[in-house]
Amino acid sequence: MGWHDPYGNLRRLQFEAMRAARLVVDTGIHHQGWTFDEASRYFAEATGLSDSYNEGQIFRYMLYPGQATAYMVGMRQFLLLRQQEQSRLQTDSNLKEFHTSVLGSGAVPLSILAELVGPEAGR
Repeated sequence: MGWHDPYGNLRRLQFEAMRAARLVVDTGIHHQGWTFDEASRYFAEATGLSDSYNEGQIFRYMLYPGQATAYMVGMRQFLLLRQQEQSRLQTDSNLKEFHTSVLGSGAVPLSILAELVGPEAGR
């Protein structure tokens, strides 16, 4: 199984739906004033995941406002930097070096990460 088989692709799509639902739930709870039940119902309808899993997710986003959004912003920035690196190198062969560089940068703001590993990093 992997990204190139139907089951792997289905799982990838399920993860994407879950990440999108997390953004909606985070916003619904903290901006729209959704109750636990409203958020749980939306999450279940959007993802098709089990009630026990959904409950944990809803509690998580009730306790950490903006966490889902911060995750998505970070993920998009990481993917952009990785795409820029692939374009610069014109190959996928050096992604291990890129990932090592990102991880070696530590917990830094995204703007600093872009300076350290982005196309202007001078590597």
